[in-house]
Amino acid sequence: MYSLVKPIKKYYWGYCLNGKVNPAVGIIVSTVSRSLVILNNAICFKYSIKNRINLYLFFLEVNDHVIFQSLSKNFANSADYLLLSTLIERENISKVLFHYYMLANRAEYGIKLFEALVATDPANKMNWRGLLDLPFYIGDEKRVNKYFDRYIAFKNNQAISDNIDLTNNMYLSEYFTYSIGHLSIIVDYALAMQIDNRSHGGTIFISLAAAKIANKSILDLIVNTFKNIEYVSERDVIQTQHIKKYENPFVYKINFKGQWCNWYEVRPLIHRDSGLASLNRLLKIPIKCKEKGFRFMQSFGFSQEDWFVTIHIRDRNDGSLRNSKTNTYIEAIHQITSKGGWVVRIGGKNSIPLPRIPNVIDYTQIVEQSHFLDTYFLAECLFSIQTTSGPANIPILFGRPTIQANCFPIRHTVPCYKDIFMPKLVYSKRLNRTLNFSEVFLSSISSTEISSLADDDDLSVVDNSSLEILEACNEMLAALDSSSLETLTPLQARFNDIAIDHDVTIFPKISKFFIEQHKHLI
Repeated sequence: MYSLVKPIKKYYWGYCLNGKVNPAVGIIVSTVSRSLVILNNAICFKYSIKNRINLYLFFLEVNDHVIFQSLSKNFANSADYLLLSTLIERENISKVLFHYYMLANRAEYGIKLFEALVATDPANKMNWRGLLDLPFYIGDEKRVNKYFDRYIAFKNNQAISDNIDLTNNMYLSEYFTYSIGHLSIIVDYALAMQIDNRSHGGTIFISLAAAKIANKSILDLIVNTFKNIEYVSERDVIQTQHIKKYENPFVYKINFKGQWCNWYEVRPLIHRDSGLASLNRLLKIPIKCKEKGFRFMQSFGFSQEDWFVTIHIRDRNDGSLRNSKTNTYIEAIHQITSKGGWVVRIGGKNSIPLPRIPNVIDYTQIVEQSHFLDTYFLAECLFSIQTTSGPANIPILFGRPTIQANCFPIRHTVPCYKDIFMPKLVYSKRLNRTLNFSEVFLSSISSTEISSLADDDDLSVVDNSSLEILEACNEMLAALDSSSLETLTPLQARFNDIAIDHDVTIFPKISKFFIEQHKHLI
């Protein structure tokens, strides 16, 4: 469906931008804008279609100027509308708008609209989220910082009147629990408070109201490890209201040493100062979880003397540039089993199945899954092989190293000295060559997954090859077998120097084989 809609969408935008727009479009858009809440409830733009059917984009893609004028008139500047509608209704509208502008790749128009919505409806957190996320996704850090400063100033003024301590306390909504990757951000928040010596005077409140928790087992371990984290249930009406009102709407900002910083920039410092970067284990797997995991493995023939490697491959059908090809991991899987190891593949139930291989458990194809087993696989593996996705952030919490393959964007590595990583390369059709690492670091593509790149006529990404993933696996096996401290090769050291020259902190080692294959890019 997407391949059919794409050319139609491209042609239609050309029509919209030629200045000869049919006047009837204004009436249509007015009707659409007034029906946004109904549409959101009726066909659930958010997730029920799972980004597989994009025809609704064509339905909504009319001239952006007309959409902006209509919405600005009907919602942003309408005192009657703000008075008569509930906050939930207005948040639903903002949510639909955000998904529309993201998937239509029209971020600039969306930013303009959310500017107007924030000005007249600042209590709507979805307006702030749209105003922050849209410039983030197009790599405009300057505007992200500007809007976030405005948001913090607005919330600080509210906190004074509500007698809330936002300097020391932190309020996290269900947005921080629905993804396993976001659970690791909670850890970084808590560690930052410890480093700042705020952990004794401040509390992190996590809402369980209507929360979809990605992994309750891991979240419980985090809460039990940090004594200044508290759950907030729906029964706690006051704290629930505070979370709804004072939550951080932008997950990639963190308060570190008295300043709001970009999470990806200070995360290496947090991991270094806390010892996580050196694989000093933070979380300990519960005995119950360990026993349940071993019994599951034992049912396939696994024994106490055996070891296993956990693999997670992001292979969703959502157009994300973080996705990878499952078949490129098969050689590495065979290498692990030939060395006497087992392989457990984790991920969503819609994952592409692995071929049948002895001593390989494709957990994605098992009907009855549990948070306990997911935790066991990430905590007890000898090492893991991951793509840039949420589960890649978990093994480090249990002191387990990882091969970060197909890392994209290149700055989004997990900060661990003992990991090995390989970035996706970026190819330019205009230049007829692959961008070198300096060019990638200088571009916004190094820190932001620009979803519109899939439609870009110039840039495309190049996945790691089967051989590159295989050799990275051999490097990890050799490193774990050796008791001596491994030194960097001249090419690895040169890559690190290039990163430092561009103010990029990367802790894991770039694969020896990979950098040798692409030494012309340094």
